[in-house]
Amino acid sequence: MSYQYGFLEDDEEMQPIEDYPDDYRNESQSIQVSAIRPSFNPPSARIPAASYSSLPSATSADHILNKVLEQDLSINSPSRRKRLKMLQIPKSREESPSTTKGNTDRLTAKKFKNYHEEANPFAEKALKLKESFDSCKEFQEMHDLAADDKVLRFSGSLSSPNSQKKLAGLQGIHEAIERQEISLSVKDKVLAEVFAVLEKWDEYDTDIIECSLDVIGSIGAHKTSINNIPLLASILIHDETTDTPSIHQAAFACLSRLGPAGIEALIKIASKDYAYLQVWVLERLVLTNTIQRHIIVPALVQDALSPNSSVRLQAIAALNRMYSVVWEGGAMPVLLQLIDEGIVDRQLLACTIRACGQPGEQALIRMLKTNPIAKVRMAAAGALCWRVPSRPKQLDIHLVNENIRYQLMPGSMCRYIGPIGPVVLQDDQEAVLELNVNDFLSSLQRWIRSESPQEVFPFLSQFQVNNETTLDDKAEISIPVVRALAGSLRDEFEGVRETSAYALGFIGLPEAADAIDSLIRLLRDQSAQVRTMAAWAIGRLGSVAFKAGPALLSLLRDSYWKVRTAACISLASAGPNIANSAIPILYKILRDGSINRNTVAETIVRLGPIGEKLLIDMLNKEPNANATLRGGAVRALAFANVFSSNIDFVVEALFNLVNDNMPSIRKEVLLTLNSLAEKAKLQVTYLKPRMLLPLFFKFLKDPTKEVRDASTTGIVSSGPQGQLMLIEAMTKDDSPVVRAQAIRGLGIIGPSAFRSLLLGLHDPHHSVRKASADMINEFSVEEICGEFWEKNSQRQSMKCAVREILKLPYALQQNTANLLRELLDILESEGRTEETEENQ
Repeated sequence: MSYQYGFLEDDEEMQPIEDYPDDYRNESQSIQVSAIRPSFNPPSARIPAASYSSLPSATSADHILNKVLEQDLSINSPSRRKRLKMLQIPKSREESPSTTKGNTDRLTAKKFKNYHEEANPFAEKALKLKESFDSCKEFQEMHDLAADDKVLRFSGSLSSPNSQKKLAGLQGIHEAIERQEISLSVKDKVLAEVFAVLEKWDEYDTDIIECSLDVIGSIGAHKTSINNIPLLASILIHDETTDTPSIHQAAFACLSRLGPAGIEALIKIASKDYAYLQVWVLERLVLTNTIQRHIIVPALVQDALSPNSSVRLQAIAALNRMYSVVWEGGAMPVLLQLIDEGIVDRQLLACTIRACGQPGEQALIRMLKTNPIAKVRMAAAGALCWRVPSRPKQLDIHLVNENIRYQLMPGSMCRYIGPIGPVVLQDDQEAVLELNVNDFLSSLQRWIRSESPQEVFPFLSQFQVNNETTLDDKAEISIPVVRALAGSLRDEFEGVRETSAYALGFIGLPEAADAIDSLIRLLRDQSAQVRTMAAWAIGRLGSVAFKAGPALLSLLRDSYWKVRTAACISLASAGPNIANSAIPILYKILRDGSINRNTVAETIVRLGPIGEKLLIDMLNKEPNANATLRGGAVRALAFANVFSSNIDFVVEALFNLVNDNMPSIRKEVLLTLNSLAEKAKLQVTYLKPRMLLPLFFKFLKDPTKEVRDASTTGIVSSGPQGQLMLIEAMTKDDSPVVRAQAIRGLGIIGPSAFRSLLLGLHDPHHSVRKASADMINEFSVEEICGEFWEKNSQRQSMKCAVREILKLPYALQQNTANLLRELLDILESEGRTEETEENQ
């Protein structure tokens, strides 16, 4: 593998290119994993007796659910009229799918920032609940009671007629559940009291019902809760006219946390022909962790095994954006098989494995150490440097009613729309997974009757969903990752060595600092590409690069120019500690030009005050030196430390150079002063606007356009003072060149300067009017209206100014005239609307 280098002013980056066939470039990271409660097995897909001994049999659960779905839903419900209305919804009615972002699975809610819990009342109402609890004096005097006795007191308060006391009791029960201080025998009594409240849920405040449902869900699968699924289902069922949406969402959240029986109930409710309710339930089901791991991940894995290369690639790209759910859904063995076979982009596959969290990291480390295929090891190394976000943004999942417009494999139901590359390279691009409503519902129905995913997705020969969940807590690179990458620097294949060096450099500080010795040894590698990458990676390790100083200095004479350049850049990271030995060598190279002079000069400045003084002396003593050499030195001074005592000498030297005979030097001096002023942030006297603005204004009259543009940039960067200076220059200066240049500066400021630019259209000189028209044409009518939307008096004056300009004897550019007429129409229509409203 080889890499392209873009040596930037502040942050040097190297991006890989494909010299080795089927090559990769990537990034990665390690995550700590917390032990989380087991997730649900598929309903009727075998519940371990030891874990769920208190649950009723599948037959009794089916009987209970069928009973609630077949009975008159208006019984025990305050919403009889709404239920009857809902039952009359015609079958042909179509609903527009919405992009619900709710997620009722707490574990997933902790991991994915675009998935929040639909019902989390104890967090949303924390202040109100705390006030209720603090106001209940009897709860404040229970410090000496055992945990179970406290919970029993709390549950007893649920029968109180006082709403505040009910809320206080629910808060106490919730805290006991969070601390795991509630025994199995007490759970029975708590649930009995909570369900007694829910029997009359229409009589209580919304807060009490939501908190009660949350308590049931937090306790999880329990015999009492399973037996009361009919009641919970009756609370959930509603139509689009509901006036208690939060209660229905809380009921959904509660059912989804009751294990297989709860999920089965939701699926059966969605199977009924309630048009609005079906879409409402399916939209929420598709965002739960349980459904994603048992339905969506297997569906995508089946597509990943398709003989169609396009379908395979889209499926892997979708999985890449589902993060740890991919591992939880059992897809890891398939991904490992595909990366060995090489029939799908290995870079994308490695990134998908890495996105699985710690299990993915461990798999990639094993791959890097033991896989016999060099390209697989390269892909693993490239992916391990990616810092998986602790709260990543999953791709959006939408339900669609229309048929998916491409040939699906039998049993598939997905269409991925988005970038095909790894999410780490395209994390700012939108990605959507579309599911056909009918296919999704059919898969859910088959799933609750099946023994394994193969019965839902027939082309999966072997597939086992995990019963554990990974929780990505941190976005740090682990010690095992750094050690594995450092060890792979000795790999026999140079592409692996180069990619591993790149990965360590990308990881950077603080984690990769321990690999400095291994990278220093790699500087003697026989491959120039590997030496280049090792030098670059060392430069990413900050002052630790000092240890590599002698080796980097020796590489400044390397026969390969990329090695020399990378070594030069990395020396800057070593800082002042290496300045005395490095600067004489760098100065000689600056003179002979064996390395890009801009790069060398920048490195000299970054080495501290000694380097700054060296360049200043060179500029002062050799005024007739090579223009390229002097220009590079001036540009490099932009990286001087503005908060060191040496900055006064730097600024003085730049002021002396500003009148240089060479326009290129004058331009660079102005740009460098502007850069230093931006870094100083008004904290350095000689770099404040009152000191620099007169200098910048002077060069608005420079005969060279590049110099005028540089001075304009400096004035604009000075803020409001600079804008006032430009307006004054545009309206008062005798030179049309200065007036036109000032107008260009106002145009850079943006639509807020539109009224000032209108003045330029009155100018008697055609070049000034043209400059003003050119700047106005850069804006749209929408931008101008948006800028002055809340500035009524300015809109009125602007309307008068536009009318006057359209009557001028000067010919306007057609684009400018059209824009002004459109703007005037909008302003006049606003005026007529305001008059009408006042008359009414």
